[in-house]
Amino acid sequence: MSSLLPIPGEPLPPPEAKPEYATVVATLAAVDPEQTMWYAAAPEERGRKVVERDGGWWCEFDQRLYPTMVRRYVLQSKVADSTGEAQLSFFDDAARVVLGGKTADELAEMKENRPKAFAAALAEAAFRPWVLRVAARTQEYNGERRRRLAVHSAVPLDYGAEARRTLAALGSMEAVKAEAVAV
Repeated sequence: MSSLLPIPGEPLPPPEAKPEYATVVATLAAVDPEQTMWYAAAPEERGRKVVERDGGWWCEFDQRLYPTMVRRYVLQSKVADSTGEAQLSFFDDAARVVLGGKTADELAEMKENRPKAFAAALAEAAFRPWVLRVAARTQEYNGERRRRLAVHSAVPLDYGAEARRTLAALGSMEAVKAEAVAV
């Protein structure tokens, strides 16, 4: 993750620059149960934000009133790897994976009616290793640039595959070392 985080003293890329992508193996360290974890969205696949209005749900983008809405995740979580920790944004698909397949509507119902089940669902997600595909973007707000990290996909860590990847990396480092000694 350290390659995605800004280096102190170095300028961040401009906000219009393309995002940088990296695949990291990290552990979900903490999910704050008090944060806003979801937003109301149009029931159609695009997931555009809606607000309650006139007995329905109004989408400003579509200029339509929907009779219902669905919740979609916008989850902030702290993750850690061997290089440190970072705050990542998990959106609907990735958040659903790390939260054991529960939809935002299901988790909202738990939070409202079954607080112990809600706490258990968040605790179950914590301290599990994941293979995360992360995009790093620069955003500017009130003249201040910040690095934003968003998870595009999350897959449970396959220990066998990770061991093979590590062995291959060690093998290539040995080959480079052998070449350097030969020269």
